[in-house]
Amino acid sequence: TSDRGLLSPAAGVAIPAGAAAAFLSFDAHYSFELDADPGCWDGAAVEARVVGAPEFTYLAASRVLTNGYNGVILAGAPLAGRDVWCRVPATLPARSIVNLADYIGSTVQLRFR
Repeated sequence: TSDRGLLSPAAGVAIPAGAAAAFLSFDAHYSFELDADPGCWDGAAVEARVVGAPEFTYLAASRVLTNGYNGVILAGAPLAGRDVWCRVPATLPARSIVNLADYIGSTVQLRFR
């Protein structure tokens, strides 16, 4: 298995302190290998970190407000046990909105993994 990612710029995205809300909205076109339910070998998730922090934090399914994760990565894969986007979405491109409220007042770097 491989573990690859797409990073936003290292300088990050500033989310102003005092903002009432913060969301990431993006459109994606993806089609992963079909596996037997309920798990997936291939998939993707979004992660975030405050610029300068050593580790990215997995943004759980509860943060994905539209076009949510639709499977769980099987044991042995890099994201094993996590909810992810896998399989084929109902519509393409698939628009997802992710709640970033916990990062208000911070400068954030994002990773699609």
